Amino acid sequence: MEQTHLYSSHHNVNLLTAALLAHNIRHVVVCPGSRNAPIVHNLVVNGEFFLHAVTDERSAAFVALGMCLKQREGVALCVTSGSALLNTLPGVAEAAFRHLSLLVISADRPAEFHGILDGQTLPQIDALEPYASTWQVAESLPCDDLPTREALAGAFAQFVSSPRCVVHLNCPIAEPLFTFNTCCLPAFSATASVPIVCESGALVEKWKRELVKAKLPAMVIGEMDGDAIYEIANRLRSENKMLVYAECLSQCRDNRLAIWVDQHDEVVPDVVIHLGGCFVNKQFKLRLRAASRTKVLRIDESKEVCIGEIGKMHCPDTFFKQPDWLCTPEVLKTIEYLTSGLSENTRISAVHAQLPPAIAVSLPCEAVFVGNSRTIRVVNSHWPVVDFPVYGNRGTNGIEGSLSVAAGYSLVSAGNVLCILGDLSFFYDANALWDRQLDGRLRILLLNNGRGDIFYGLPGLDASPALPDYVAAAHQTSARGIAESYHCIYQSASADTMEEALDLYAIPLLQQEADRPILFEIFIL
Repeated sequence: MEQTHLYSSHHNVNLLTAALLAHNIRHVVVCPGSRNAPIVHNLVVNGEFFLHAVTDERSAAFVALGMCLKQREGVALCVTSGSALLNTLPGVAEAAFRHLSLLVISADRPAEFHGILDGQTLPQIDALEPYASTWQVAESLPCDDLPTREALAGAFAQFVSSPRCVVHLNCPIAEPLFTFNTCCLPAFSATASVPIVCESGALVEKWKRELVKAKLPAMVIGEMDGDAIYEIANRLRSENKMLVYAECLSQCRDNRLAIWVDQHDEVVPDVVIHLGGCFVNKQFKLRLRAASRTKVLRIDESKEVCIGEIGKMHCPDTFFKQPDWLCTPEVLKTIEYLTSGLSENTRISAVHAQLPPAIAVSLPCEAVFVGNSRTIRVVNSHWPVVDFPVYGNRGTNGIEGSLSVAAGYSLVSAGNVLCILGDLSFFYDANALWDRQLDGRLRILLLNNGRGDIFYGLPGLDASPALPDYVAAAHQTSARGIAESYHCIYQSASADTMEEALDLYAIPLLQQEADRPILFEIFIL
């Protein structure tokens, strides 16, 4: 007789499972633990979820972000109680700043076990603030579950609305944990999203007039995780209506103008449309901040309006660190309308005429992920035109998770994914390879120069004796042993510069046939 697997005896766990199904959240990154085992049991028994096991919670959060980027839908992360939840915080912060839809599910001890030195027990409610909002999925009986249902409804209402955000569901589970005697899940209805409220037409008209009379208008695009603005940016460039300052993480595929502008201090636009998140190069950003006459229109979904304005660039640092977002149809219509009246500008034409030819770098892969610090700057300047999406963890600009996010993307992609990163980023995040589901779709180009090279370019730091050992963390470590431990294919070579390494080894790495991840370590001489 075929064995029938039953659901958990805990009604809150069953409600949570039903809510995930109702909101079409199917991909769940799960971390090992006993307190969250009833939740994981339900996900396995149901059969409609795709589970991805990652042991290190620090890595797991970024693996989930990689899936978000590829799937363009919410992904859940399930961890056990105690410090496991705290280890997700860097990935949660990254998701928050980039408005990626991450649902963090943590199991917890019941309230009576808190404050009595019980193992794996610490305050978990609001532990992820200010980067995530917490909802308590309390224990309940089927006949008296309204508070738990309301909490889940509120959490998912926030999760599916715009701007996208990180939501934390904390689920206390009492012992016995491993009693499975429920035949079916309770009913649960999906929550509708809340529409975005746009600004008034008067404000839009005001900025259209500013753009029409501008002598040197520019669209400045920071990091974006989607290509919604791609066609508009291309049209503005091709018609010479506007300068389009777009770096490699903007998904506009052409950052020649950004490279050129960074080298010409005299170029200061008088009206700027600003979209997206962080920038790789801060010189142009600082130049705009210093230009008191530059008028800036910030189009940002994160404040639940389509239009926001700043009259001067004397603004706090947070201005250029706003979360990334995907353009809604309303935002795109606003941008189209604002730029429709621009006429061809001879000065803009003259700038475009000085740009090098648009020769695109082509790589046989679905996406390229780039580590922070020196590596992202090399890619940004060395590959000015590309025909593939480029991603980086620029929400918080940290080195953590650079490999994990690429690994997560590869798990749900059809083709190869290339991760280019430096040695400190790789060794910091090496547990990203501790995942038996990884395969040959993940290709890693490790640029190992034995130190944090970016610190040697900071003015004045070379005078400090702390630089080599304590700031730049000089080392003589190779990734060979790590690759072998995680059953990756290891290869190595040497190059004089990072730029040479990209030119010589990126395409050969991607052209190989493999059923396991390939780690190609390039020693920079």
